Amino acid sequence: MKLKIEQMLQRILIEYEDAIGECIEPNNRKRDKVEIRSALANAIRPYATFRQIADMLGKGDHSTIVHMMGQHEVYTKSSPFYRFNYSMALKVVEDYAQRNNMVQRVMLESSVLCVKTELDVLDRTIIQLTKRRDTIQESVNKSLDVSNLSPTFVHN
Repeated sequence: MKLKIEQMLQRILIEYEDAIGECIEPNNRKRDKVEIRSALANAIRPYATFRQIADMLGKGDHSTIVHMMGQHEVYTKSSPFYRFNYSMALKVVEDYAQRNNMVQRVMLESSVLCVKTELDVLDRTIIQLTKRRDTIQESVNKSLDVSNLSPTFVHN
């Protein structure tokens, strides 16, 4: 039996909620809840229309989803919480799509543009995370150097 896209999206939503240990709350406007919804919306976009995503997330209007797409880069740059949830959403969506032979619905031209944009975002994220890692590593190294210089007392 072949599932309708709406049923597939509901199953993806449930798997995503299980993966992150949070429930999608359609009317909650707290930033973390908005980012959780936005991460899933952006991850599922190649497989569904704005209207289908809006229905999946319990939103009455697809314009909210359009806005989420526009916020993706902002969230990716500024929020480690969003980056984590987006990576979880991508994993859930890609695993589900592979298991169920889902085909991306976007046109080839916009798909290439979407993939290029995603690669650009990932490249910037990698650069930011590498800088952060280097800063933390430098801090750890300095901390270790200081601990080696501290006097040690030997008790007889």
